[in-house]
Amino acid sequence: MAEDTLRDRQRRLARELIMQTAADLIVEMVRQHRINQLVIGTLGRTGIPGFVIGNTAERLLGEVSCSEFVVKPPGFASPFVG
Repeated sequence: MAEDTLRDRQRRLARELIMQTAADLIVEMVRQHRINQLVIGTLGRTGIPGFVIGNTAERLLGEVSCSEFVVKPPGFASPFVG
C-alpha cells in the first residue's frame, strides 16, 4: 500500500506548473478537487483586465464554476474611484 508523501505531491505539482499556465492549472485543480471557493491574490499589472483585477483572475472568472475572491495588494487604489 503506497501512500503519496507530501514531497511526492510537491514534485508532481512543480512539474505541472512548468508545463501549464497558472490559469490553466488553477482551473484544472478547481475541477479536480471540487473547490467551491477560490481566493487569489493579484497585482494587476498589464492591460485593461489586469488594471482592474489582474489578468489571471480575469481569465478565471469565465472558466471556474466556483466563487472567486480576488485580493489586491496593500495600497491598491481603484482607477474608477475618484
